[in-house]
Amino acid sequence: MNTISKSLSVLAFAVACALQLTAQNFTLAPGFGSQGAIYNGFGEFENNYAHTLLPSNDGKLILGATGFGDFGIYIKLVKFSPLCGSLDNSFGNGGKVYMQFDSYTYFNRFKIQPDGKIVGVGLKAPGGAASSFLPFVCRLNADGSIDSSFNNQGYFDQRFDPISSGELFDLHLYPNGNILGIGNCRGNINGGIYGIGLLRFLPDGQLDTSFANGGKMVLPFYGGTPVKGVVTESGDIYVTSRNEGASTHKIYKYFNSGEIDTAFGPVEILTNFGCSEAGLHMQGDKLLFSADLSSGLRLVRLNLDGTIDSTFGNNGVFEYGAANNFNPRSVFVNEDQSILIGGREFNLTATALKLTADGAIDSSFGTLGFVRGFDNMGGSDFSAGFGAIYMPNDSTFFAAGHVYITAPNDLYAAKYISGADNFTPFNFGPNLNVCNGTTIELNPGTYENYLWNDGSNGPVLNVTQSGTYSVTVADANGCGGTDSVSITFNAPFVPEISLEGNVLTASGEGTFSWLLNGEPIPNETGNALNVQGPGAYSLAFTDTNGCISFSNAVIITSVNEVSESFIRTYPNPASTELTIDYGNFALMSGYQLRIENSLGQQVFQTNINQQSDTLSLATWGGNGLYFVHIVDPQGNTIDIRKIVLQ
Repeated sequence: MNTISKSLSVLAFAVACALQLTAQNFTLAPGFGSQGAIYNGFGEFENNYAHTLLPSNDGKLILGATGFGDFGIYIKLVKFSPLCGSLDNSFGNGGKVYMQFDSYTYFNRFKIQPDGKIVGVGLKAPGGAASSFLPFVCRLNADGSIDSSFNNQGYFDQRFDPISSGELFDLHLYPNGNILGIGNCRGNINGGIYGIGLLRFLPDGQLDTSFANGGKMVLPFYGGTPVKGVVTESGDIYVTSRNEGASTHKIYKYFNSGEIDTAFGPVEILTNFGCSEAGLHMQGDKLLFSADLSSGLRLVRLNLDGTIDSTFGNNGVFEYGAANNFNPRSVFVNEDQSILIGGREFNLTATALKLTADGAIDSSFGTLGFVRGFDNMGGSDFSAGFGAIYMPNDSTFFAAGHVYITAPNDLYAAKYISGADNFTPFNFGPNLNVCNGTTIELNPGTYENYLWNDGSNGPVLNVTQSGTYSVTVADANGCGGTDSVSITFNAPFVPEISLEGNVLTASGEGTFSWLLNGEPIPNETGNALNVQGPGAYSLAFTDTNGCISFSNAVIITSVNEVSESFIRTYPNPASTELTIDYGNFALMSGYQLRIENSLGQQVFQTNINQQSDTLSLATWGGNGLYFVHIVDPQGNTIDIRKIVLQ
């Protein structure tokens, strides 16, 4: 018999490994459930303990838990979308399955067949008396209903022998549809034996009589619970169980026929007296043993012949937790053979730890290889740790367990992401201010279901009146959301035009387009216009809400002959200099040019004695509105032009 042990001395080793790569931060996915988790509502305020989290064949996730309540112990399964956390209404009752065949009925583990059916193993009993405990296998259809074709009633509950009690903790699904249940046989007050117990079934739920002794195999061994196991591609079976009364676990090997391989060990691994969390996992073609210790975690990797694989961790062993009391609750081996471990630390913080395939802390994951639970779910903590964990890709993982909300322990599932969330809840965007006389089409996008606040269920809603409008939408996964938008219909602002001298000025804030006799005047888009001759002057105006209006026309019948000489000022607006072209200069003898700011202060004056003047604006006193006055020899202002310095 080989015995493997290792002292908890790798904390320094773990920290050293944690300095290798750039950290990949994980946070709760904002689009999943409420703040990254779903919990209150499918726990039903019972004590619930998560054990399995797996993807279903249709892309959803199924969480398995054991529920404890006033009516005993029962099976609990919840199916939900991995995108947003919405429950799958096609599964069970609103996405939930509660099942009880006797006062005590529960799964310790389940797996999903290629046809989508769910196979779970555990225990069935009329009460808490150990002598009544029966090993239990049940199969459900993909919709959560009982598959009555399995053993003609949907489940199997038979003792390993006429007296002994039993329980199943693990299972394996064979490619040919056969099912292996892995557990233990227990003596009780009536007698019986203790041992590792295996049951193999045909696809229809009948015992496979070609396996061991009529489908049953019991290896007498005074071991404790739980009993876990794996099956290799060649069909060999490896099972581990606690060595009762000792601080070790033993690993046994069986042939596909159910016969014990006497040439193999058994391998004995030092764990902890009373260790209750141990498991076997396939990591490629290697065996990965996991267990909690009195102060932490131990992983040991073995070759299939039972020898230690020294290329893993520190001579075949990875240990962690001497300082933080990290207790594992679940282990998930990724496709790249990296290892994700869910558990909790001494302060009851739910924690995920990731290792590389060769057993080093993956410092690119979270903070130095760790992601710790967040306290924003309405409870005190993720108190039981991550009891089930699943990682579909490098940037996402899901974890489940129970959290203390009030008195009971409520079941939860949380989604952690590194980077952007792959789901964003539906959002209308900002409220709208629109123009009277328009129709607004509210279109949330493409979904399968719509429910508007007026009770209609079409994909769009046409709105013509001010108000607040809301819609609830859902796609095929049940993802979408509810949002509302306020819409205000506004009457367009109509500007008023005033005339001072030969300058037309319009009121209002928005976009101006001047018209002469109904035709646009090129490049005249300011709120002021120098009259260009007789005619009907008006505005096409767009206000700040985007509403278009037209002003009343101002009729100009005549202008001063000097104005008719088409005095031009350019550029307007100006920045560094301004040119004034006096047009028909022959009419300007004795005239003056005066320029005033918006306060009426004169900033420039000159006699008009040439065709044009180009003025520097540097001394005018800054940006703003200025007025160009043309003054006749008698001192009368016969024209005013408005310019903007910017």
